[in-house]
Amino acid sequence: MSNGHIFEYLDYYLGLSHPPHYAVMVNGPWGIGKSFNVKNHLQKLKANGKKIAYVSLYGAKSTDDIAFSLLAALAPVKDNKYAKLGTQLAKAIYRRIGSGTAADATSWLPDNFCDLIVFDDLERAVLPPDEVLAFINTFVEHEGRRVLIIANEVEILEKEKYLRVREKVIGITFSLIEDVPPALMHFIANIGDEGARDFLTQNFNSILDIFAQSETHSLRVLDQSLRCWERVYKIIAADLRAKRPGMEQAFKLFLALALEVNAGRLQREHLTSRVDTIVAGSMIKQKDPAQKGTPLSIAQDRYPRIYLHDSILSDEVLIQTLCDGKIEPATTNASLSIDEAFVAPDEEPNWRKVWHGFLRETSEFENAFARLESEFQHRVFDDPGVILHVLGLRNWGARIGELKKSEAEVLDEGKAYIDDLRKEGRLRRWSFRDYRHGAFGLGFQDTDRAGFTTVYDYFFEQSGLAYRETWPALGKSLLEAMSEDAELFRGRVCWSGSHTKPDCADDPVLTAITPKTFVNTLLDASPAAQRTILEGLQERYQTGRLSESLAEEKPWLVEMHHELQGRIPALAPIRRYSLSADTKRLLGPALEQAKIDDETGELIAEGD
Repeated sequence: MSNGHIFEYLDYYLGLSHPPHYAVMVNGPWGIGKSFNVKNHLQKLKANGKKIAYVSLYGAKSTDDIAFSLLAALAPVKDNKYAKLGTQLAKAIYRRIGSGTAADATSWLPDNFCDLIVFDDLERAVLPPDEVLAFINTFVEHEGRRVLIIANEVEILEKEKYLRVREKVIGITFSLIEDVPPALMHFIANIGDEGARDFLTQNFNSILDIFAQSETHSLRVLDQSLRCWERVYKIIAADLRAKRPGMEQAFKLFLALALEVNAGRLQREHLTSRVDTIVAGSMIKQKDPAQKGTPLSIAQDRYPRIYLHDSILSDEVLIQTLCDGKIEPATTNASLSIDEAFVAPDEEPNWRKVWHGFLRETSEFENAFARLESEFQHRVFDDPGVILHVLGLRNWGARIGELKKSEAEVLDEGKAYIDDLRKEGRLRRWSFRDYRHGAFGLGFQDTDRAGFTTVYDYFFEQSGLAYRETWPALGKSLLEAMSEDAELFRGRVCWSGSHTKPDCADDPVLTAITPKTFVNTLLDASPAAQRTILEGLQERYQTGRLSESLAEEKPWLVEMHHELQGRIPALAPIRRYSLSADTKRLLGPALEQAKIDDETGELIAEGD
């Protein structure tokens, strides 16, 4: 595909020996590269001595605005006496020369002030497009000047009025065709980091392929995504960059998701628990083919050769980079360095070798399985995702005959492993949000077998109990945060945009703190800290969470509120007033949700 015919006609249009008395339009959707392609050709025209005035109509509220912009656009016309006029001088000229209308201000312009006037962003003018065209017509019809208009006509409203004027002004319209390769060459050439530029050049065809699959049809989105990758590439460690297959795998995943995010199809919540999200979408479509699935599963369908759940870049890294604009070298390099694509064969963990056993030589698989079994017996693993993989692999190994044990024996040994870790204080918390169907970009083996699902549930139960045993220590650390850094307390007990690791937000951890101790610590804090602490509780309990994951905290909240109300009357008047107001404003909705009687401070019985 090529747009060469458009610019061949533009050359013909400029070369006409007589005034054409019509304008030329280049039409196309947002981001397809209209301005990019036109500006590239204008550079060639300028190199051949043509004088161009380029005006953006973006935000123009009146014909005066357009006139000012046109006068300011004369700056690039070097042989014109008004060449150095800026916008402010342009306005002054207009006021002195113009006789009251913007059209009159153009009458002073010499015939040869430029060869072509370009008006871009027609649909983005605040002034109705029919009025913009009526003004442009003063150049086209009355002065015989050559005019090029760039627009996305799909976005133009009030079509009837617009079309009536359009017919008189525009003689020919070209629809720009997406022509990605030259634009991509330009984007890569403008990448500042030499290493990133070379990497993108080497992956030129992959970029074209992924962009075509995205169906975004927006060169701006592509350029934005490549510039984001440049920021990531620059902080990747040199030894990781040297591993080309891994880098290419990471880049393809990154580019596909960057295109989706920058096109507005995916948000931060869609990049959390990608395995679960894609599986959930597939299940929705299986149950009802008329349903589309989840946004991430829909995106996965667009990229059949890229696994959008690949953990080579973790959820945390992708959210930080694509949604928050943060580039974290340590987090990014850690995510890459543990992935199979960046691990040398002798460094690859045995559980991964077993998982990929169907692609490995028999001897390699058998040796890896034997080493995995030894690691299991010695209780090497304590990462929840790894443990669940190992439990699934052992169940699968027994089923196919690699592990000479019954599935019942494997189940008992799996439970014993979990019990031993708990006794040693090594049983780390497990969460459905983190691991449901898989971890590290790989699905668990035997998820449909009773042996695995039983030990899976047992792990969840025991890790939850083990986590609950840590609540007293967590409660103590929260009290310390209340005393030393109220913002830290707030960030740990609620989900908010400014905190990414609220370790105590999802569970009723506050029940480990006696209400009296909590109130004592609250009252010892500064007035500003008191408000921050109460704001943390407000955010903690919003969106109905007191009836869901934090239901156990209802009695605690009742008692804490009762204790606080009993202490407030003894405070100084200003503290009494401010704390009473803040408590009512910030805790009122939560107390109502907990069915608290404001007069008695007691729970209202069901049915009252």
